[in-house]
Amino acid sequence: TINPPTATVLKGKTQQFTASVVATGGASERVEWSITGNEDAGTAIDNNGLLVINENETAKSITVSATSVYNSSKTDTATVTVQ
Repeated sequence: TINPPTATVLKGKTQQFTASVVATGGASERVEWSITGNEDAGTAIDNNGLLVINENETAKSITVSATSVYNSSKTDTATVTVQ
């Protein structure tokens, strides 16, 4: 599950996302972060879920995804409105 599930982020600002994964039997609880919908290469998310919206971003909406490293079929998304 991603938190927050929705966010509004100003250009040139950041938003921290977290993901909770329920794993059993010692399976990894790590996630891989990714984004889609961005139109500027400077808009990115790091391995810790910190999203940076580049000042030149022209997209109005970006989707943040967190995918389980242990089981890639387990994923969740959040919607970011860019202002």
